[in-house]
Amino acid sequence: MKNRAKRNILSLLCLFICLASFGQEGDMIISDKNANTLFEQGEFEKAAHVFNTLSADNPDNTFFSYMLGVCYYEIGEIDKALVNLDKSLIGIGSFGNSSPTEAFYYYAMALQKNKQFSLSTDNLHEYQWFIQKDLKLKTSQIRSVFGEVTEENEAQLDAMLIEDQQIVHLNEVLVKIEVEVEKNEKLVGSQTVETDK
Repeated sequence: MKNRAKRNILSLLCLFICLASFGQEGDMIISDKNANTLFEQGEFEKAAHVFNTLSADNPDNTFFSYMLGVCYYEIGEIDKALVNLDKSLIGIGSFGNSSPTEAFYYYAMALQKNKQFSLSTDNLHEYQWFIQKDLKLKTSQIRSVFGEVTEENEAQLDAMLIEDQQIVHLNEVLVKIEVEVEKNEKLVGSQTVETDK
């Protein structure tokens, strides 16, 4: 009798622990904060589940589509990544679209994995255009704060432009884009050679 009571108590305890865990997981489903935390921790499958729910509840929110697409890209579900990243690009750069311009990059990378190299290159060029625009804006901001450029202070301005972390990052992104464009061009070339055989 004592053993049976102990088993019943243990069973009830396990049931309560499972229910408590389920309640916490339920909170994740509706929380973009938890979805972002899961994403930052590299828990892309769990984050995809949460972003999928958020995206379904907010179909006009292109940021949720973007994040869902990136999650699918990271876990190798390229077809799902393409659908969501394509949706995230609708109206990008406009007030109604909350996707970052990195959506072009991830969409291009998913297209590359899907062997759509020319379309991947087109999207890399779109991303490149936004990065160059950001770079030009940041450079002009520094120049306007710096003031008049003379022979004496031109080196100082150049140093500021070279050392600015945002400019450094944007230039690194431009190099990354060029590497991927070159890779696509080589892959298109190899596809053409295989088709000719």
